[in-house]
Amino acid sequence: MGGKGSKAGLEVFPPAFLQDYEIGQELGEGAYGKVIMVQHKQSGEKRAAKITRRTNQTDATYRQKKFRRQRKDQTAREQPPDTDEGESWSALNEAECLKKYQHKNIIQRHDFYTGDPMYVLVIDLCTGGDLLEYSLRYDNGAVPESIARKLIRQVLEGLAYLHGLGWIHRDLKMENVMFSRKLKLDNDVFEDSLLRIIDFGFATHVDEVPSGADSHDKKAKARGSLHYFAPESVYRKIDPSADVWAAGVIAYSILYGTMPFDGGDETTVLQKIMTEEPPYTTRQVSPLAADLVRRLLVKDNIYRMTAAEALQHPFLLDSSPHDITPLSNQHTSPPQSASSEDRLPPSSQSSSKTGRNSSSTHSGQQQQHHHQHQQEQQDGDDDSPAACELREEEQVHTPSSPPLSPMVSADDRRH
Repeated sequence: MGGKGSKAGLEVFPPAFLQDYEIGQELGEGAYGKVIMVQHKQSGEKRAAKITRRTNQTDATYRQKKFRRQRKDQTAREQPPDTDEGESWSALNEAECLKKYQHKNIIQRHDFYTGDPMYVLVIDLCTGGDLLEYSLRYDNGAVPESIARKLIRQVLEGLAYLHGLGWIHRDLKMENVMFSRKLKLDNDVFEDSLLRIIDFGFATHVDEVPSGADSHDKKAKARGSLHYFAPESVYRKIDPSADVWAAGVIAYSILYGTMPFDGGDETTVLQKIMTEEPPYTTRQVSPLAADLVRRLLVKDNIYRMTAAEALQHPFLLDSSPHDITPLSNQHTSPPQSASSEDRLPPSSQSSSKTGRNSSSTHSGQQQQHHHQHQQEQQDGDDDSPAACELREEEQVHTPSSPPLSPMVSADDRRH
């Protein structure tokens, strides 16, 4: 292999890693360390290696955390430190999360090495860029529905698998969904393993979530990126439903070409997440596609669909536009689907706020957010003034979702 800087620092890599892999070019670098391309000597397969600085204190605290998880002792839960040690913690956490699991839409762990100054996590090499970069290749950042359907489905399939095993990602966003290969805009084959969810540094197992108080962790910091925060995340609630909300933000973004909740500052964004509905009139989107997004962005997580339920939505089951039966925008009765009937609000009294948010295009807006998220995701500090202000209110007004159309049965779609 080889490449620029490929031989730098070989003396500090774990010997076992150098025995198994040939070092290639650097793919990226951040505050935590860097990512390099490597080639497995035995198979010849090219992979990616995440290099993270190691601290001895992280090893000790993480061993305690793992022991408590095995005991399901939730009375003395540890949190990732907010120093450089936190990045080492995230590396161990990601390696642990990916250790036993394999799914076509989850990044696969191949090897993990521990050296004196570093951790080395070897994962799949994704060469197609992330979902944000892909969407910006289209005019106004809006992906055609025939393609968006396949992308959204793969994200939800990865989440459904993850949630089924008890893991919560906690930092799902467009930049953390990668394409396994480079693809053309329209004329390409979208295999079902095209997308991979990455970056499990904040992932939490349900056994780690404190019991009682409706799974609120008052000592924890919110993890993730501001524009993808679910309403319950503002109150430090740790639940898989927050991942589903983030999938809804992704679905909205690639369908409408803009972020659903935007503002000039953190307080404005959080207020919109808590109290407003995203605009659904900025772009012509089919009724079924809009209906799916509405269901994913139900503010009360009790009524929000699970990832498994969302996979049964007609928009994701239909393979061609002519099979879609238009749904009436005036229909407000509960859905007829048994799988998600209990996930919908008992009433659909919308305050008709759709259309009043900014309709700036995805291409300009998302590029700005791309840089903002690099800072947001590193802290996710839930003790910010904006978040504290919202939490300290005695009662936050949370309007019910806009009218939801009934999910169309297979028999209905055949007519």
